[in-house]
Amino acid sequence: MNYKKDYYSILEVDEKATPEVLRASYRRLAKLHHPDKNPGDPGSEERFKSINEAYEILSNEITRSIYDNYRASIKKEYQQQSADKPNDPNHHYEPFKTTKTKTYTVTREKRIYVHGIIEVKFQGDPELSDAYIRQWEQQYTIIPTEVLATITSSGIYNDSIPKEYQHGYYAIDIFATPLKQPIHCKIIAGDQVEFYQLDLYDIRVKDPVLKDITRHDKYSFGTLYGTLFGYVLHQYKEEVTEEYSEYSGSTGNIETKTESGYVFTRQQFYAADGSTYWSEWKRRPGYSGKYYKHQHVSPKKVSQLPDWSWLLILLIPGIIFPFMAYLIFPPLAMLLVILLLGWFISLFNKILPVLIVLALGYIFLFATRSSLHRSGATKRSSPKDAFDHVSTQKKVIRDQNKQADTVITHHLQWQDGDSNRYSILLSLPLSILHRSTTAHEQMDEQQYAALGISDVYQFMLNTDNSYTQHIAAGFDSLAKARSLNRLQEASMIVSCIQSIPYALIVDRSCTANYTDDYISQYLAHCEGNCCKGYSKFGVQSPVEFIGDLKGDCDTRALLLYDLLGKLGYKVALMTSNYYKHALIAVCLDKTPADTAIAIHINEQPYYLWETTSKGLGPGELPDALSNINHWNIALIQ
Repeated sequence: MNYKKDYYSILEVDEKATPEVLRASYRRLAKLHHPDKNPGDPGSEERFKSINEAYEILSNEITRSIYDNYRASIKKEYQQQSADKPNDPNHHYEPFKTTKTKTYTVTREKRIYVHGIIEVKFQGDPELSDAYIRQWEQQYTIIPTEVLATITSSGIYNDSIPKEYQHGYYAIDIFATPLKQPIHCKIIAGDQVEFYQLDLYDIRVKDPVLKDITRHDKYSFGTLYGTLFGYVLHQYKEEVTEEYSEYSGSTGNIETKTESGYVFTRQQFYAADGSTYWSEWKRRPGYSGKYYKHQHVSPKKVSQLPDWSWLLILLIPGIIFPFMAYLIFPPLAMLLVILLLGWFISLFNKILPVLIVLALGYIFLFATRSSLHRSGATKRSSPKDAFDHVSTQKKVIRDQNKQADTVITHHLQWQDGDSNRYSILLSLPLSILHRSTTAHEQMDEQQYAALGISDVYQFMLNTDNSYTQHIAAGFDSLAKARSLNRLQEASMIVSCIQSIPYALIVDRSCTANYTDDYISQYLAHCEGNCCKGYSKFGVQSPVEFIGDLKGDCDTRALLLYDLLGKLGYKVALMTSNYYKHALIAVCLDKTPADTAIAIHINEQPYYLWETTSKGLGPGELPDALSNINHWNIALIQ
């Protein structure tokens, strides 16, 4: 049924035409436009199809009523909305179009290239000899300790970049030695000198030389000089105004169907973007199966006993004349058995599909239960997920000499890499958490940006020192109760932190736009409570981490560095600008494995230990993080 067509005009009748008038007009037009009567006229076939379609719709009481009601409702609606076209039958088929504008803010980036002199103070290992001082890049590894970039105003290119700069920039490889960001920069503009902390990207150093080499305790110290090339990312916000259109209204198409003697219809509409969609099927009120009597089928009985009244008639002679019973009863008994057997077979054939469905359903349920049982058994035996659990409670405590306080208690259950199970309670008063959070929020960002992330870590450790001593004592008591050696105790503590669900810590909103690919991709795919925003420097203090158990790599590494240090371990906190990651390195009495990855500090091996991935032990790192040349020592004790 196409409501865009005027079926009455096609049949050349009035809208109030009776069925007899419709039939007469249809026969006249069908004969007139039949293709056999109009050879050579290609349009006759289409006219003949339209005539048949119109008569099929209008000759049926139900479809004609639906067609008339819809045309009447649409005509009334558009007469109210469009007074200038009250009688236009095709006006309502075009969508309503509304033009709107929206304004939103986008964050854009611009590269500002810089050119100057770089000085890198370093510590080298092994001792640098004069024999290969010119081949230090092939023979020598340096660990930068302090960096200064001196840039004149003529070496900052905001818009146009000189060709000399471009030739020098692309002719040099990227400086392989990772430098801790941000870099201390000295900007000279005429007689004015200003200092900034800048994140420099794609650093390249032309003609690097090592000078002022001194040697002490098998180490070399000196300064690397060279010509600096790189760029700074400048972010700015821009408002964008965009014009767009929204659509609405009906397309005029309606579909009908019949089910169980009822008529259902649905209508097609324009969506806001200009596409179309169908509404839900709706039953037309007032129309039921009485118009489709030819479709009515009387229900059949599932089974009934045959009419065996004739059997009684045959038994009467045997009852009246007993001498005939010997002749009549045996054949009748045999015939009765055959009839009953046939009836049972007929009944069985009728219920056979039901029995098959029940049997298949039972088999499916049994197989599903067995599968769930096996998967449940597998899950219970998984050391990674089976036992790990965190539950948190808050309780108000009152003391006669102190004010009321609320204590947060976390009950942690976890397994280490050897499937050893542990459980511990970590408690923290809200007053202690508030003190640590306040100290964190009051840190001067400019001051600590100049000092570096190591000083940020040290300030947090000093603030939380008195309380994290209680946390360390709790883990130590657990180790003594389980008679753990030093390696087992460290594994127990690290695996506990590894088992806590990962949460990203950022210094801005969790919905902001970030230039870092990892952060933007993580926030785009993470679901649930997986991020904490507005945390200065993108890290939580140890007490803040214990308070809400939200932490990423550097937050976890900082807490483990503090706890293991308090328990007498030699531990270092390692950071990598290259990998954009943090972890710890622990000096152990025994070598964990021959393949364990370690760095040597004061001729002692410190085994690198991942803090976010569960199951990794000391010296076990993913291949993507295993190059020790990209790791720097942020803190050591």
